[in-house]
Amino acid sequence: MYTDEELTIRPIEKRDLPMLWEAIFKEDFPEWKKWDAPYFPHQSMPFEEFMDMSSAWIGRDDRWVITVDEVVCGTVSYYFEDDRGNWLECGIIIHQSGNWNKRIGTRALTLWVDHLFQQFPVPRVGLTT
Repeated sequence: MYTDEELTIRPIEKRDLPMLWEAIFKEDFPEWKKWDAPYFPHQSMPFEEFMDMSSAWIGRDDRWVITVDEVVCGTVSYYFEDDRGNWLECGIIIHQSGNWNKRIGTRALTLWVDHLFQQFPVPRVGLTT
């Protein structure tokens, strides 16, 4: 868990699931998806279906929740683009448009990148001290 004043990023917990479903899967065409990567398809799903697969969301290392004053407002994530683990992609989604342009994304992504560099240190190949 990392915190910057009222903003926190942390692993997803069971209590976050209803808010995540509402933000991500409730609507067919959520506003945030207009600004998300177009190569990731989006499809709404019923709450019960999401809850059936919800264990895949809880406690993951590669996807955390962003909260402001304990209210879920987005997610941060990472994945490896290549099989050798040399090309790490990271991302962020702020789901509610009312939270855009408030520096929430900048602050959360800064915490996330700090976490990723601790988790996956950059090798010092060819550097001398």
